[in-house]
Amino acid sequence: MNSRERVLTVLEGGIPDRCPVDFQCTSQMAKVLVEELNLTNVEALRRYLGSDIRMVGPTGKRECVGGYYSHLFIRETGESTYLDNWGITWRRATTPSGEVFYDVVDSPLKRATSVAEIEDHASPSPAEDWDFSGVRRQAAQHEGYAVAGSTAGVFDDAWRLLGFENMLMAMHTSPQIVEAVLRKVCDYWLEYARLTLEAAAGAIDLMWTRDDLGTQNGLMISRSTCRRFVIPLIKERVDVFHQYGARAIMHCCGGIAPIIEDLIGAGVEALNPIQSAARGMDRRQLKAEYGRSLVFHGSVDQQRVLVPGTPEDVVRDTQECIGVLGSGGGYIVASSHEIEADIPVENVKAMFLTAQEYGRYE
Repeated sequence: MNSRERVLTVLEGGIPDRCPVDFQCTSQMAKVLVEELNLTNVEALRRYLGSDIRMVGPTGKRECVGGYYSHLFIRETGESTYLDNWGITWRRATTPSGEVFYDVVDSPLKRATSVAEIEDHASPSPAEDWDFSGVRRQAAQHEGYAVAGSTAGVFDDAWRLLGFENMLMAMHTSPQIVEAVLRKVCDYWLEYARLTLEAAAGAIDLMWTRDDLGTQNGLMISRSTCRRFVIPLIKERVDVFHQYGARAIMHCCGGIAPIIEDLIGAGVEALNPIQSAARGMDRRQLKAEYGRSLVFHGSVDQQRVLVPGTPEDVVRDTQECIGVLGSGGGYIVASSHEIEADIPVENVKAMFLTAQEYGRYE
């Protein structure tokens, strides 16, 4: 069974030869791992760790000075600050381990008081921002692997445009403004998804989408608010994925147990990252309640194990994930967040080598 067959078997409800594995890490950590493991490049790293999935996507078409989460930075506006293609301003931040992240520091629609102002705000165009012509060629380079594409988050980008607190308040005081921003953002990512999938010509097996709706202690907004504003737009994205024959995998951090049933109802077939340290995200309970209708992706605990733990701790946690979430199929081994440079290299090795050895069903 090759990697593609392994992943598709799980997504179709079957039992493969072993649990599929998905390796996702930051660019900084990729450099560290390639050097420490004496490998030639990132693809060699993926193969060493047994990763079964490969990502493809368009490249930026505009002249830009960088990007983050599929946002293109059009120009630098100050020291370590950048304006993106939506008019959002970001500031670069560097962690002690050398990771680079960007925080939103100014939202262009933060003072909007009417739907007309939302509609008048210049929206970028996927066709003008991105070159999709290389997607099919990228997919062809990954023969034998499951191929995945992605879109960004609608809820996430909407609050970046409005400002986080503004959006949370407007959901109750001016819902029409929130709906207008969500509609504008969703239309962009729907078109982006269509163009990606059309360019792939059937070569994409699964599509990622995202909306971070959880915190360590539960949902950011109530379930009823999620159902009103967010779930229908997740379904729109999933419907497009399915139209092109791609399975839907959803990234949603934190304690999101109250809306898992709604995500399944929206057509989501796989859920990431299964952050077991968050409230309500107990692996056994989730498997018992949703294991017949959902594939779990992730869950190897970054907060409590991968960063502070020993390789022995990592082996035990990875084995538990496989034993619980992978019982009878339905699990893709991955970490509960993309792997960052504060994780010891030996812990990364322990996780993926355990997955290869312990994850076999035969």
